[in-house]
Amino acid sequence: VLEAALLLAAVVAVWGFARAARAQRERAAADAAERLERARRSERAEIRRDLHDVIAHSLTLVVAQAEAARVGTREPATAQALAQVADTARSALLGLRGMLRVLDAAPAVAGDVVPSLDGLPALVAAAATPLHVVTLTEHGERRALPADAESALVRLVQEGLTNALRHVAPPLTVEVHVDWDAERDADAVRVRVSDDGGAGPRAADDAGVRAGTGSGLAAAERRVTAAGGTLDVERGGTDASGWTLSARLPTVGAA
Repeated sequence: VLEAALLLAAVVAVWGFARAARAQRERAAADAAERLERARRSERAEIRRDLHDVIAHSLTLVVAQAEAARVGTREPATAQALAQVADTARSALLGLRGMLRVLDAAPAVAGDVVPSLDGLPALVAAAATPLHVVTLTEHGERRALPADAESALVRLVQEGLTNALRHVAPPLTVEVHVDWDAERDADAVRVRVSDDGGAGPRAADDAGVRAGTGSGLAAAERRVTAAGGTLDVERGGTDASGWTLSARLPTVGAA
Protein backbone atom coordinates (compact mmCIF):
# COMPACT_ATOMS: atom_id res chain seq x y z
CA VAL A 1 0.00 0.00 0.00
CA LEU A 2 2.83 2.37 0.85
CA GLU A 3 4.55 1.67 -2.48
CA ALA A 4 1.30 2.22 -4.35
CA ALA A 5 0.73 5.49 -2.52
CA LEU A 6 4.26 6.66 -3.31
CA LEU A 7 3.85 5.68 -6.97
CA LEU A 8 0.54 7.47 -7.17
CA ALA A 9 2.05 10.56 -5.55
CA ALA A 10 4.93 10.51 -8.04
CA VAL A 11 2.52 10.20 -10.97
CA VAL A 12 0.40 13.06 -9.64
CA ALA A 13 3.50 15.20 -9.08
CA VAL A 14 4.81 14.57 -12.60
CA TRP A 15 1.37 15.31 -14.02
CA GLY A 16 1.16 18.51 -11.97
CA PHE A 17 4.57 19.68 -13.08
CA ALA A 18 3.73 18.92 -16.71
CA ARG A 19 0.46 20.82 -16.46
CA ALA A 20 2.18 23.78 -14.79
CA ALA A 21 4.87 23.81 -17.48
CA ARG A 22 2.25 23.75 -20.23
CA ALA A 23 0.34 26.59 -18.57
CA GLN A 24 3.57 28.57 -18.27
CA ARG A 25 4.31 28.01 -21.98
CA GLU A 26 0.79 29.11 -22.87
CA ARG A 27 1.14 32.26 -20.77
CA ALA A 28 4.51 33.01 -22.38
CA ALA A 29 3.01 32.53 -25.85
CA ALA A 30 0.08 34.79 -24.94
CA ASP A 31 2.44 37.45 -23.57
CA ALA A 32 4.55 37.28 -26.73
CA ALA A 33 1.45 37.61 -28.89
CA GLU A 34 0.30 40.61 -26.85
CA ARG A 35 3.70 42.29 -27.16
CA LEU A 36 3.63 41.68 -30.90
CA GLU A 37 0.16 43.18 -31.15
CA ARG A 38 1.21 46.24 -29.13
CA ALA A 39 4.23 46.69 -31.40
CA ARG A 40 1.98 46.40 -34.45
CA ARG A 41 -0.46 48.99 -33.11
CA SER A 42 2.40 51.32 -32.20
CA GLU A 43 3.87 51.01 -35.69
CA ARG A 44 0.49 51.68 -37.30
CA ALA A 45 0.02 54.70 -35.03
CA GLU A 46 3.42 56.07 -36.03
CA ILE A 47 2.59 55.62 -39.72
CA ARG A 48 -0.72 57.38 -39.22
CA ARG A 49 0.83 60.32 -37.41
CA ASP A 50 3.55 60.73 -40.02
CA LEU A 51 1.07 60.55 -42.88
CA HIS A 52 -1.14 63.20 -41.36
CA ASP A 53 1.52 65.52 -39.99
CA VAL A 54 3.78 65.51 -43.04
CA ILE A 55 1.83 64.56 -46.16
CA ALA A 56 -1.46 66.25 -45.28
CA HIS A 57 0.35 69.44 -44.36
CA SER A 58 2.32 69.41 -47.62
CA LEU A 59 -0.78 68.76 -49.73
CA THR A 60 -2.58 71.61 -48.00
CA LEU A 61 0.29 73.93 -48.92
CA VAL A 62 0.05 72.74 -52.54
CA VAL A 63 -3.64 73.65 -52.60
CA ALA A 64 -3.03 77.08 -51.07
CA GLN A 65 -0.15 77.92 -53.41
CA ALA A 66 -2.03 76.72 -56.51
CA GLU A 67 -5.06 78.83 -55.59
CA ALA A 68 -2.90 81.88 -54.97
CA ALA A 69 -1.13 81.44 -58.31
CA ARG A 70 -4.44 80.94 -60.14
CA VAL A 71 -5.75 84.24 -58.82
CA GLY A 72 -2.57 86.03 -59.91
CA THR A 73 -2.48 84.76 -63.50
CA ARG A 74 -4.25 86.26 -66.49
CA GLU A 75 -3.83 83.26 -68.76
CA PRO A 76 -7.04 81.15 -68.86
CA ALA A 77 -5.12 77.96 -69.71
CA THR A 78 -2.72 78.50 -66.83
CA ALA A 79 -5.56 79.24 -64.45
CA GLN A 80 -7.31 76.05 -65.50
CA ALA A 81 -4.14 74.00 -65.03
CA LEU A 82 -3.60 75.46 -61.58
CA ALA A 83 -7.22 74.71 -60.67
CA GLN A 84 -6.62 71.11 -61.69
CA VAL A 85 -3.51 71.00 -59.50
CA ALA A 86 -5.53 72.23 -56.53
CA ASP A 87 -8.33 69.71 -57.21
CA THR A 88 -5.83 66.88 -57.53
CA ALA A 89 -4.24 67.79 -54.19
CA ARG A 90 -7.69 67.93 -52.55
CA SER A 91 -8.52 64.49 -53.94
CA ALA A 92 -5.22 63.20 -52.56
CA LEU A 93 -6.19 64.60 -49.15
CA LEU A 94 -9.47 62.67 -49.28
CA GLY A 95 -7.61 59.50 -50.20
CA LEU A 96 -5.18 60.06 -47.34
CA ARG A 97 -8.02 60.46 -44.84
CA GLY A 98 -9.58 57.26 -46.10
CA MET A 99 -6.27 55.46 -45.60
CA LEU A 100 -6.03 56.79 -42.05
CA ARG A 101 -9.50 55.48 -41.24
CA VAL A 102 -8.51 52.05 -42.60
CA LEU A 103 -5.37 52.02 -40.45
CA ASP A 104 -7.51 52.71 -37.36
CA ALA A 105 -4.35 53.30 -35.38
CA ALA A 106 -4.05 53.45 -31.62
CA PRO A 107 -3.70 56.85 -29.88
CA ALA A 108 -0.41 58.64 -30.28
CA VAL A 109 2.28 57.99 -27.73
CA ALA A 110 5.36 59.85 -26.66
CA GLY A 111 8.66 59.05 -28.31
CA ASP A 112 8.16 60.44 -31.83
CA VAL A 113 11.12 61.68 -33.83
CA VAL A 114 11.49 65.23 -32.56
CA PRO A 115 10.86 67.98 -35.13
CA SER A 116 13.43 70.71 -34.68
CA LEU A 117 12.37 74.02 -33.20
CA ASP A 118 14.97 75.60 -35.49
CA GLY A 119 12.83 74.54 -38.44
CA LEU A 120 9.83 76.56 -37.24
CA PRO A 121 10.59 79.68 -39.37
CA ALA A 122 10.85 77.55 -42.51
CA LEU A 123 7.60 75.78 -41.63
CA VAL A 124 5.79 79.11 -41.31
CA ALA A 125 7.40 80.60 -44.42
CA ALA A 126 6.36 77.60 -46.52
CA ALA A 127 2.70 78.30 -45.72
CA ALA A 128 2.80 81.89 -47.00
CA THR A 129 1.46 82.81 -50.46
CA PRO A 130 0.19 86.06 -52.00
CA LEU A 131 -3.25 85.14 -50.60
CA HIS A 132 -2.04 83.75 -47.27
CA VAL A 133 -0.12 86.09 -44.99
CA VAL A 134 1.57 83.88 -42.40
CA THR A 135 3.87 85.42 -39.80
CA LEU A 136 6.00 84.17 -36.92
CA THR A 137 6.96 86.27 -33.92
CA GLU A 138 8.98 85.20 -30.89
CA HIS A 139 9.01 87.20 -27.67
CA GLY A 140 11.77 86.78 -25.11
CA GLU A 141 14.90 84.69 -25.06
CA ARG A 142 14.50 81.14 -26.31
CA ARG A 143 15.00 78.47 -23.62
CA ALA A 144 15.57 74.73 -23.78
CA LEU A 145 12.57 72.43 -24.11
CA PRO A 146 12.22 68.74 -23.28
CA ALA A 147 12.15 66.58 -26.40
CA ASP A 148 8.44 65.79 -26.14
CA ALA A 149 7.53 69.44 -25.53
CA GLU A 150 9.57 70.57 -28.54
CA SER A 151 7.84 67.99 -30.70
CA ALA A 152 4.43 69.03 -29.40
CA LEU A 153 5.09 72.73 -30.06
CA VAL A 154 6.20 72.24 -33.67
CA ARG A 155 3.41 69.77 -34.45
CA LEU A 156 0.84 72.14 -32.94
CA VAL A 157 1.99 74.99 -35.18
CA GLN A 158 1.94 72.66 -38.17
CA GLU A 159 -1.60 71.53 -37.36
CA GLY A 160 -2.81 75.09 -36.82
CA LEU A 161 -1.46 76.18 -40.20
CA THR A 162 -2.89 73.12 -41.93
CA ASN A 163 -6.36 73.66 -40.48
CA ALA A 164 -6.40 77.37 -41.34
CA LEU A 165 -5.32 76.84 -44.94
CA ARG A 166 -7.65 73.89 -45.40
CA HIS A 167 -10.85 75.24 -43.86
CA VAL A 168 -10.70 79.03 -44.37
CA ALA A 169 -11.07 80.71 -47.74
CA PRO A 170 -8.39 83.26 -48.72
CA PRO A 171 -7.35 86.02 -48.45
CA LEU A 172 -6.24 84.86 -45.04
CA THR A 173 -3.89 86.04 -42.31
CA VAL A 174 -2.40 83.58 -39.81
CA GLU A 175 -0.22 84.64 -36.89
CA VAL A 176 2.11 82.31 -34.99
CA HIS A 177 3.38 83.74 -31.72
CA VAL A 178 5.85 82.05 -29.37
CA ASP A 179 6.30 83.71 -25.97
CA TRP A 180 9.46 82.84 -24.02
CA ASP A 181 9.10 85.70 -21.54
CA ALA A 182 10.46 84.28 -18.28
CA GLU A 183 9.02 87.15 -16.24
CA ARG A 184 5.48 86.11 -17.16
CA ASP A 185 5.99 82.37 -16.79
CA ALA A 186 9.43 81.18 -15.76
CA ASP A 187 8.66 77.49 -16.19
CA ALA A 188 6.89 77.42 -19.55
CA VAL A 189 6.67 78.66 -23.11
CA ARG A 190 3.40 79.76 -24.63
CA VAL A 191 2.54 79.32 -28.30
CA ARG A 192 -0.46 80.70 -30.15
CA VAL A 193 -1.69 80.07 -33.71
CA SER A 194 -4.56 82.35 -34.74
CA ASP A 195 -6.26 83.25 -38.01
CA ASP A 196 -8.44 86.21 -38.90
CA GLY A 197 -11.26 84.18 -40.44
CA GLY A 198 -10.20 85.05 -43.99
CA ALA A 199 -13.07 85.30 -46.45
CA GLY A 200 -15.06 82.87 -44.34
CA PRO A 201 -15.16 79.09 -44.04
CA ARG A 202 -14.82 77.09 -47.21
CA ALA A 203 -18.02 75.71 -48.75
CA ALA A 204 -19.19 72.42 -47.29
CA ASP A 205 -19.03 70.77 -50.72
CA ASP A 206 -15.36 71.70 -51.18
CA ALA A 207 -13.36 68.52 -51.73
CA GLY A 208 -10.74 69.73 -49.28
CA VAL A 209 -13.28 70.26 -46.51
CA ARG A 210 -15.68 67.35 -46.34
CA ALA A 211 -14.92 63.96 -44.80
CA GLY A 212 -12.47 65.31 -42.24
CA THR A 213 -11.45 62.98 -39.41
CA GLY A 214 -10.35 65.56 -36.85
CA SER A 215 -7.44 63.27 -35.99
CA GLY A 216 -4.78 65.96 -36.43
CA LEU A 217 -5.99 68.30 -33.70
CA ALA A 218 -6.73 65.38 -31.37
CA ALA A 219 -3.20 64.06 -31.90
CA ALA A 220 -1.75 67.53 -31.26
CA GLU A 221 -3.71 67.76 -28.01
CA ARG A 222 -2.45 64.33 -26.92
CA ARG A 223 1.13 65.40 -27.61
CA VAL A 224 0.72 68.60 -25.59
CA THR A 225 -0.89 66.75 -22.69
CA ALA A 226 1.75 63.99 -22.74
CA ALA A 227 4.46 66.66 -22.55
CA GLY A 228 2.87 68.12 -19.41
CA GLY A 229 1.22 71.08 -21.17
CA THR A 230 -2.27 72.37 -21.82
CA LEU A 231 -4.09 73.28 -25.03
CA ASP A 232 -7.07 75.57 -25.59
CA VAL A 233 -9.04 75.95 -28.83
CA GLU A 234 -11.08 79.15 -29.06
CA ARG A 235 -13.26 80.88 -31.59
CA GLY A 236 -12.10 84.44 -31.98
CA GLY A 237 -8.70 85.71 -30.87
CA THR A 238 -7.34 88.36 -33.21
CA ASP A 239 -10.68 88.38 -35.04
CA ALA A 240 -14.14 87.30 -33.89
CA SER A 241 -14.54 85.09 -36.97
CA GLY A 242 -11.19 83.31 -36.67
CA TRP A 243 -9.85 80.46 -34.56
CA THR A 244 -7.02 80.37 -32.04
CA LEU A 245 -4.96 77.46 -30.74
CA SER A 246 -3.15 78.32 -27.50
CA ALA A 247 -0.77 75.99 -25.68
CA ARG A 248 1.45 76.16 -22.61
CA LEU A 249 4.42 73.79 -22.53
CA PRO A 250 7.03 73.27 -19.80
CA THR A 251 10.63 74.25 -20.38
CA VAL A 252 13.67 72.33 -19.12
CA GLY A 253 13.87 72.47 -15.35
CA ALA A 254 10.16 73.13 -14.83
CA ALA A 255 8.69 71.47 -11.78
